[in-house]
Amino acid sequence: MANDVITAIFATIYVDLLRGAKYRFCARPDCNKPFEIESGHRRLYCKTYCAHLQGLRRMRAKQKKVKQRSEVLETVLEKHTHRVDQQIRKHSQMASKTLVWRSGGSASAAGYKPRISHKVMHFPMILPVYPEQFGAPAPSHNANAYDESIVSDGSFGDMNKALALWLVLASVAACALTSCGSSNAPSRLSVQLSPSAPSLAVNSSVAINAKTTPPLPKYFGWLTWSIQGYPSATDCTEVVFDPQMAAPMSGCPNGWLALEQPMTGYTQTLVYYYASTVPGSYTVVVQGQITDQSSSQKIDYQGSTSAAVTVTTH
Repeated sequence: MANDVITAIFATIYVDLLRGAKYRFCARPDCNKPFEIESGHRRLYCKTYCAHLQGLRRMRAKQKKVKQRSEVLETVLEKHTHRVDQQIRKHSQMASKTLVWRSGGSASAAGYKPRISHKVMHFPMILPVYPEQFGAPAPSHNANAYDESIVSDGSFGDMNKALALWLVLASVAACALTSCGSSNAPSRLSVQLSPSAPSLAVNSSVAINAKTTPPLPKYFGWLTWSIQGYPSATDCTEVVFDPQMAAPMSGCPNGWLALEQPMTGYTQTLVYYYASTVPGSYTVVVQGQITDQSSSQKIDYQGSTSAAVTVTTH
């Protein structure tokens, strides 16, 4: 036996070297704990909590980036809409003051041509050329007089229609960016447990499997297992190499759960419930969710269910 701590540490290192043990550091930056590689799976994290936390961090960073991009697009669209509205008002006032008619020597409508001042309207939608295009009435004998019927009789109706159409399209684009009118409530995730009401003796275990509809996608689907009656969902839950041979946990009067470390991006759908020494009825709860795989800021599916476990003396 080792007489001091240093000797014991070296002894364990020699034993690990002799049996060919390999170690890796947890890929979570604020954990970085060493763990033993016990299988051929490409395991990056020391426990399920670290893998789940890193997945949430990646998802939140992506959602933050998409939200910032959406805010920038909304700001640009708002400024552009305000600028176009100002241009339309300016050109409408300019046209009402500078568009006059002059006589060509005849009283007929064919003898009149439009005269536009040096301030030309540079509006990209409609540029008035002839009064007949806008339904303007034929000018009177006094052709040099200012004719306000161009504006009062709806001569710029086509321009107003184009403006209304542009504003409708801008509103549709704004709704598409901000998801206005749509519900952010997640759809129901159906979770089925097998068995749903297991019965076992004290100091024994039972495997409980979860199946979801729709299936859980990689990196975006999560299941959280817990036992009802504990303060936290992680209480009396351990991640082990072999959940069928998990070591007992102390301070768990309602039993405890053992899960195997899943592969990166996946969640564990199989859990082992270990009964305590006290007979009774206990509840195993599982909560699931599927987050959006594109650029949404909401949860697509969410649901939960439970299994009623009966612990007997025999």
